[in-house]
Amino acid sequence: MAQSCDTVDVTIDPTATALIHTLAVVLSSLSTSNQSRSSDKTSSSPRPGLDAFTSRANDVISYIITVGIVDKLQNLYTNVRGSLETNSNLFAFLQHSISFLTAITKLTASKRPHGAFEATKVTGSEELLQTYEDIELAGIMSLLYGMLLHNVPTRGETSTPPTISSNTLTVTLVGLKLVNQLATMDLHLVQRVLGAEGVSLELRHITSYLIWYCTHHFQDNEELLHEVILCVGYFVVLNSDNQAVIQSGQRPTILQQLCSLPFQYFSDPRLVHILYPCLISCCYMCEGNKLVIEEELSCDLLANFLEESLLQQQRNSMPNSTGNRKSTSGMTHQDGRMSLSARFPNNQWADAKQYFSSETDP
Repeated sequence: MAQSCDTVDVTIDPTATALIHTLAVVLSSLSTSNQSRSSDKTSSSPRPGLDAFTSRANDVISYIITVGIVDKLQNLYTNVRGSLETNSNLFAFLQHSISFLTAITKLTASKRPHGAFEATKVTGSEELLQTYEDIELAGIMSLLYGMLLHNVPTRGETSTPPTISSNTLTVTLVGLKLVNQLATMDLHLVQRVLGAEGVSLELRHITSYLIWYCTHHFQDNEELLHEVILCVGYFVVLNSDNQAVIQSGQRPTILQQLCSLPFQYFSDPRLVHILYPCLISCCYMCEGNKLVIEEELSCDLLANFLEESLLQQQRNSMPNSTGNRKSTSGMTHQDGRMSLSARFPNNQWADAKQYFSSETDP
């Protein structure tokens, strides 16, 4: 993999791309298999085979880190500038290498359930997480910034965002998925890295630009928009410094943009459950952001959403309840990482409902 100063001229060895793609597929398959076995509740007896697998997996990941593969990928990511439209080799390598990083991350976390607030320690993850912190999440934010915002017009210069190539959008999507996966492993680490000076500025520009872009091209970019919303929620939840970031900068701010999403996000139950946990995280215990919600929407919307979630939680805990039953809003308990419990701690729901309720206002 030879690299020049201008990344549009980067030469990628097709063998390297094929190899890292193969590794990504194999490791992803192993993490899925291991997760299925570790979540098997049919037997409470010790499973030495599973422990041996976990030990070997940790050894493989340790070797990957030690030989510097993750550092070399970060070096490439931080030097990419411009669209990937005309560089199919670089696109393929970026896509598969990020999938490779996602695979080793999932393999490390395969014993952990969905959600950033689980108390369970992810055994054997320390070395990988420390590496991610040392190199700013492998330089993913720098990569996205270089691809999306290098020599493009700003919102102030044009009313409609220019079309982003499908290659660039694909790499952006897998990059955000990696960041969101890392947040479920160590939320505070991700918040520290993304909240650091420089990285937080990149994140603010990236998310603002993507929300603007996706709302103009909603039909083709719904999944990408949802990953952006998920990422913003992880960034700000129970973090006052990061909450301030999303209400800073050029108007409309990120928070104002979220409040101005298409009407479906405030009427369609499926989309409501994607947006509202993020808005709750943005504004809980932050009076300035709460005021924005009150001006743009109504805090009662969030209070009602939390009340309904609390009621559904109570119904699910009843003896005759099936955890997969649909709530009155149309969501199910099995909606995984987009669920409220995966994005905002359960033990804060009642307090948050009180915080957003107009009945508590003076």
